[in-house]
Amino acid sequence: MGLCKSHVFFLIPEEQFQRHHYTLRTNEPTLAKTSNRELAFANSMARDAAYDLWLRHECAKFALPLLVVDGSQSLEQTILMIGAHSQQKHIGA
Repeated sequence: MGLCKSHVFFLIPEEQFQRHHYTLRTNEPTLAKTSNRELAFANSMARDAAYDLWLRHECAKFALPLLVVDGSQSLEQTILMIGAHSQQKHIGA
């Protein structure tokens, strides 16, 4: 059975968007457990950025749909885009 591309849609945060919104979290349990919050935050963001880059590459390689979330679209616009994608004809099913 092939991948049904209309059933997947990747939302990948743009690095600065993610950094900004992550800092707005007031009670992040992972960072609260470390002795060096700044270093833990920097390491976490670097790891996430590397993973996001890899995921973008994989989406391009397999022609999978993705949206880089950067705050330029409203939540409603994003929901409509994903909904329109999910209504497309199934590919490879």
